This record gives sequence, structure tokens and C-alpha cells, in this order.
Amino acid sequence: MFGLTKSQMTVIGFVLFFLAVTFGGELYNNWLYEKEQHLPRLVMRIVQTDGEEFFVSITQKQYKEGVTDLMPVVDSLYPDRDGLAMSETVDCLEFRQRMKETLSVAGKAELKSGWEYDACYPERK
Repeated sequence: MFGLTKSQMTVIGFVLFFLAVTFGGELYNNWLYEKEQHLPRLVMRIVQTDGEEFFVSITQKQYKEGVTDLMPVVDSLYPDRDGLAMSETVDCLEFRQRMKETLSVAGKAELKSGWEYDACYPERK
């Protein structure tokens, strides 16, 4: 085929395979990085006086850009803070690390039962 020997075809095949794996790995790593940049980093659970709750968050990308305060976001939603009972704030990077380090099934189930899991893993709802 094309005047190439079997050994030349094998070398060309290996080179093409190497390039495909390298290029594919680079694309996958870039995709993972972009996905991580849009995940929440800091999340505050806000509980209203009527019991309804929602989350206010800062993404990893915003955090790296220097936005580390959730209060301006809360102030824009509730300028006078009437009808607002603030709750906890969680750092999702630390929570995800805690999830990775927890080995017991009971420990993971306990972490998954809290509001932090829903806030830090929005892609798993």
C-alpha cells in the first residue's frame, strides 16, 4: 500500500496513535478545567422568614479574579434585609476535599444528607 513496508506502516500507526492520545488528552484536560471554573466555590444558604431557602454562590473563576465576598450579592437581592434569616456559608473546595478523604459509607452518607452537598454539587441533582 503506497509502496510502504510493514514496519513503516507500523511506525506511522504508532505515531498517529500517540498524536491522537496526546491531543485527545489535552482536549479532555481543557474541558475539565473549564468545567471546574464554573463550579461554585463559596456558597451561602439563605433562609427566608417563611422557611423558603435558596443559595447564593461565587464560582471558582470569580474567586480567582478576587471576588471573595458574598455580601454584595446578598445586598443586591435584599437591600434592607427584611424577611431574611441568613444561615451557613460553605467553601466548596474544602467540602469536596472532605468528600474525597471520607472513606466510610456512613460518613459519605452523612455528608450527602446536608445542604452543603446540594450546594457544592449542582451537577448531581
